[in-house]
Amino acid sequence: MAAQPEMRFVYRNGAGEVSERMLLNWAEIGHYTKGHCTTKGSVLTFRKDRVSEYLNGSDALLGTPRSSPPPRPVRGAPVDARPRIHFTGFASATRDAMQSQADAAGLQVMQTMANGITFLVCGPRAGALKIEKARAGGAFVVAPEHFTTLLETGELPDETVAELGVVA
Repeated sequence: MAAQPEMRFVYRNGAGEVSERMLLNWAEIGHYTKGHCTTKGSVLTFRKDRVSEYLNGSDALLGTPRSSPPPRPVRGAPVDARPRIHFTGFASATRDAMQSQADAAGLQVMQTMANGITFLVCGPRAGALKIEKARAGGAFVVAPEHFTTLLETGELPDETVAELGVVA
């Protein structure tokens, strides 16, 4: 069995810092590419919308090399036109409060993780399989500490908790 080709690209993180990355044993998962980053020496997940350039033909290895940035919440938009959000791994009271905030900010709160989820906000008890399923379905994964930033500015920072597996 032939070894999987390496994935090389230039990445611009949320702070605007640019770095060249090489991934081994990588996988394409929705808006993300996940693999062993030789720069950091660990498995990391990179948002495709932050890749500024693919190197050595790496873009040809992906089914969808480009991705749009996350949509912004729009206050006052019709419910069916709002980006969809689901919360997992939180205590009921915390989840309920976050759902109210999301609804007021212009997101459509989904009680179950159905197809078409735009954002999955993951609490301390979120399951890894649910996170991977959401990514594969095209959702952006949001750490709880970045939920307020998403609501206030529409921006989804790169930096998040290690257990979500997203690049810092």
